[in-house]
Amino acid sequence: FKFATQEIPEGRKKPLGTADAVQQTLEQFPNLQFQEFVVCNSDNLYSINVLEKLSNTTTPNALIAYSKTGLKLSAERISKFAILQIEKGQLKSIIEKPELNKINEFNGEDGKVRVSMNIFKFSGNDIYTFLKTCQIHPERNEKELPTAIMNMINESDATMSVLPMDEQVPDLTSKEDIPKLREYILENYGKIKW
Repeated sequence: FKFATQEIPEGRKKPLGTADAVQQTLEQFPNLQFQEFVVCNSDNLYSINVLEKLSNTTTPNALIAYSKTGLKLSAERISKFAILQIEKGQLKSIIEKPELNKINEFNGEDGKVRVSMNIFKFSGNDIYTFLKTCQIHPERNEKELPTAIMNMINESDATMSVLPMDEQVPDLTSKEDIPKLREYILENYGKIKW
């Protein structure tokens, strides 16, 4: 294992966001600027199937698009994630933290609302420039990865393939999620001692 450290810029009290974290990783490990790699959250339990699907896709940039129903999360919880707009298997737009009463308006081509749980495959060659030039979100005061992705799609020839999945992704955002995650692990993986 090798670890990258996201340095906090001078004058800030907290890190500059996920796009900045990936940018700093590519700068600390420059070989990644010319390779394909996967980025995912550390507080989600992704399946081996999903990781294999991303690894085996021949497209340089891709993301997993989970069905809202397959995630088995409340609409309120879904509204804290991002909804995807997809056209012919390609990402067209990312709607961050959609309004709760508008989530079902985003049914895709397959009739399902598709959600990003922040697991992506990137070509360093395609994304690196857009990580560096990613603007800071005016409200959240961070460089957000979805912004860098949309800039890449809109300002270059790069595309982002969408790989649909219908499965649950246990999410560990807060300490209240621990019992649910423990139950999921016991049900799907057997005995644990914690």
